[in-house]
Amino acid sequence: MRTISVLIALLLLAQPASAKLADIPKQLKDLNESIQELTDSMNQIDQNFSQLEEELEYTNLYLSLLYKKIGLLSTLVLNLNRTIDKKTNITIPKEINLMMTTLIALLIAQIALNCILIIFVVWWWYGRKNKEIDRNFERNLSRRSGPQ
Repeated sequence: MRTISVLIALLLLAQPASAKLADIPKQLKDLNESIQELTDSMNQIDQNFSQLEEELEYTNLYLSLLYKKIGLLSTLVLNLNRTIDKKTNITIPKEINLMMTTLIALLIAQIALNCILIIFVVWWWYGRKNKEIDRNFERNLSRRSGPQ
């Protein structure tokens, strides 16, 4: 009797273990899928970093070219100052002439915009004052004509 109960107990204990053993291939498959997803994510991150490095290289190249252009412009201005200082041969390069023309055009446009803004503010203020004057005039007129 005791042996039968021990055998039944062993069978009951063996069932969960066999169920767990049956789940191992499924768990391994899930683990492989997770590893594959992780590998894909790492590859995507790697691609993003390489693209970022490439963009940073282009940015550095652009900044170095911009720095060189600023240096050339300052050299151009220095040469212009030297030419003007000589007072014998005043020559203005086309680039400076174009730049000065553009700056003058922008200055004229800014002055025009400021004038338009001033005209608008004065028109608004004058209209507002006229409304106040009209209201005061009507109040005074009604006071004068009211008590009579």
